[in-house]
Amino acid sequence: MKEVFIIGNGVAGSTLALNLSATDSFRVHLISDESDFFYSRTALMYLYMGHLTAQQTEPYERNHWEKSGVNRIRGRVFALDRNAKTLTYRDVEGNTHQKTYDILVLAMGSLPRFLDWPNSTLKGVSGLYHLKDLEAIEAYTEPTKCKEAVIIGGGLIGVELAEMVHSRGIHTTMVIREPYFWSSVLPDSDAQLVQKHIEAQGIHILTETEVSRFSSEDGQQLSGVQLNSGKELSAQFAGVCIGVTPNTGFLSESGLTLNEGVVVDEYLQTSDPSIYAIGDCAELKHPSTERRAVEAVWYVARQMAETLSKHLIEGRAAYEQKHWFNSAKFFDLEYQTYGQVSTSSKRKNSEQHFHWHPKNQSKGITLSYRAHDRQFLGVNTFGIRLKQSVFEQWLNASESVDTVVAQLDRAHFDPEFSKMYYNDFRYAFLSNNG
Repeated sequence: MKEVFIIGNGVAGSTLALNLSATDSFRVHLISDESDFFYSRTALMYLYMGHLTAQQTEPYERNHWEKSGVNRIRGRVFALDRNAKTLTYRDVEGNTHQKTYDILVLAMGSLPRFLDWPNSTLKGVSGLYHLKDLEAIEAYTEPTKCKEAVIIGGGLIGVELAEMVHSRGIHTTMVIREPYFWSSVLPDSDAQLVQKHIEAQGIHILTETEVSRFSSEDGQQLSGVQLNSGKELSAQFAGVCIGVTPNTGFLSESGLTLNEGVVVDEYLQTSDPSIYAIGDCAELKHPSTERRAVEAVWYVARQMAETLSKHLIEGRAAYEQKHWFNSAKFFDLEYQTYGQVSTSSKRKNSEQHFHWHPKNQSKGITLSYRAHDRQFLGVNTFGIRLKQSVFEQWLNASESVDTVVAQLDRAHFDPEFSKMYYNDFRYAFLSNNG
C-alpha cells in the first residue's frame, strides 16, 4: 500500500484524497493548517453575511471523512527532502513531525496578490482567500468602527467583497485600473453591462485608477487609500483583490521546476516523478491555445483532481484543458461563460461578436464566432441561465453560430415559468446578420 501525502485540503486536495481512499492501494494523508474540514471558499461571503454557518460551507458531512479512512492532519509543511522522500510539518501545538511518502501531491492553492504599496501591512488592509482573511475582515469592518471601504481590483473576488461590506451599510468604493469593470476578461459591452448593474446596487466605481499607497494617522490603523492622481479616499478598510498567486513559498529550495507555479506535464507530474501538483498552484508546461498555464478556478481544480485520481488508480490519464467554462454572480446578476469570448483589446479580426443587451434590463447574451466560416466559438450570458452540456455539444461539433441561434431554446436552464428571451434575441441577431 502506497503512502500518499496531499498538502492542501481545498477542492483539489480533498477530491483527490476521497477518490484515492476509496481504493485499497493507497493510505492517504491530507495536510492543512487552515481548517479541519474542506469548505467552499466561494461560500465565504455567505458566511460573512450570515446566510450560512461555518459547517454549512462544508460540502461533505463530517462523519463522511471519518468513514473515508483519510488521515487528516492539521499542520503546515515547511520542508521537503526529495532525496529522502520526506516532508516536515509543524502541527497546531508547535510540534515538528517528519513523514516519508511514496507519492506527494501539492495542492496548496493560492495567496492574494499584493503590489509593493507603502503601508500595506496596516490593520484594515486584507485580501480574501482563507478563513483567516475572513476573520480579519470581520474585525476590520465592524460597522461601529468602519464607515468607508475601498475595494482594490474588479474581479470576481472584488465584487464579492464589495457586496459583503456593502451589506453592512458601509460606503463602498471600487478602484479598478481598467476602463470598465473586469474588461480584462469581458468584452467592453459586457463589462459596461456588469458595471452599470453593480453601480445600481450603490457601489461607487472609479475606473482607470490605481492605488499608490495606504495612509494611517497613528501608524497602525488604516485611515485612507491614496490614488495615483494624488487624491486620497477616506477608508477604515481596504480589500485587495487584484488576483492571486500560486502558493509555492516553501518549495523555493526544493529543486522542483518552478515558474509562476509548480510546473507540471500533461499527467500533472512535476520534475520529480514522485511528486504531482494540482489546482491553483499547478502550472501546465504546455497549455492549450487560448488557455492559461495557471488557472485559479474551482472547476479546473476539481477536473485536475479527477484526472490525477484516474491516473494514479488506473494509469496514464492525461489532463486536457477542454472547453473553458465558468460561472459567477455580480450581486444578483448571474454570469456564465462557455468557450472563447475574447476581450475587446485582445479580439482579433477573425473573431466576431454579437452583443444583445435589452434596454433597461440586466440581461445579456454575447456570442462569439469565426468571421470566415461562422463557426461558433463561445458565449457569455448575464441574467439568463443556459446549460453547459448543450454548449459542450455545440463546441465539440464545431457548430455554426446560426445553428446555435436557431436552437438556443435547447440550452434553456432558467426556472420554470420564467420569461424566455430567445425570440427577441433571434430577431435582433437576424436583423443584424441577415
